[in-house]
Amino acid sequence: MNGNNSRYSNRGSGNFQRSSQTRPRRKKRRLRPWVKIALLVIAALILILIFKKIFGKSGKESSKESTKPVSTVTPTPMQQASNNTPTEAATPTSAVPSGPKYTICVDAGHGFADGGTSSEYLGTGVNEREITLDMAKLLKAELEARGHQVVLTHDGENQPKESEIMQKATELGVSYNASYFTENKVFHAYERTIWANVLNKQYNFDVMISLHVNALDDASVSGYQVYFCSTNDYSAKSEVISKKLVEAMKTDFPGKNVSTYARNNSNAFYVTKYPTMPSLLLEMGFCTNKDDAADMMNDEWRAKYVKTIADGLEQGLA
Repeated sequence: MNGNNSRYSNRGSGNFQRSSQTRPRRKKRRLRPWVKIALLVIAALILILIFKKIFGKSGKESSKESTKPVSTVTPTPMQQASNNTPTEAATPTSAVPSGPKYTICVDAGHGFADGGTSSEYLGTGVNEREITLDMAKLLKAELEARGHQVVLTHDGENQPKESEIMQKATELGVSYNASYFTENKVFHAYERTIWANVLNKQYNFDVMISLHVNALDDASVSGYQVYFCSTNDYSAKSEVISKKLVEAMKTDFPGKNVSTYARNNSNAFYVTKYPTMPSLLLEMGFCTNKDDAADMMNDEWRAKYVKTIADGLEQGLA
């Protein structure tokens, strides 16, 4: 290295000094006021966008959550199997017609541990129990819309215990055969009939109608059937109501096979033989027939059918 280099000429001395060739310090540039304002504005906009993205998303999610129903209703097998949606035809009569008002007992055939009959045409998980309960509730709504009082023998969720039925029957003087009762959580036809007689002490029913679904090995057989007992104290009125119901169904469902059957004490159904009021059993169609089964799974058919039943009951009770 050249010792005459003037830049480091004082290196060996105690006082180190920069030579005249040392670079001068740069002066710091100050931002102009308008630039500062612009930067602040940009920063503020960025922060607003960030907050909006974070909290706006959260707000949308909470709003969406609030639209969910508070409680959920598990559809019945019948509702799950049906491809039909409720229509205006499924609503009961809106105006209350003039005329006498009646007190009617509606019995949904089978139920609880007893599913009744079924077929491949009804769909998976659907059997007589679901159909009769659905129709009983629709019929109740239709009759009540017309001003009548309606009592169901059961709602598909609660049933009186056999011991309770017998106890109340004894208290009210309702006759029954204890040997026909079984503690099997089925609520079979005889028990439902005696329960209807117990309820009759309170409501004084004008008629009892029991709803059922038919079945037969011959899939070609279809139609509606009405049964009544011809040998009890209420046979005459039961026959009148049954025939009026058949007439109403023939009018509303032309071409359909509709018939009425009178049975005596030896072969009458429990729900027609033992009630202490006029009574009838209605087979609403054959689930083993493809067309009948399709009808019973159709909302519009069900709505029309319960209106027909209501018409027949009114005409028969008049």
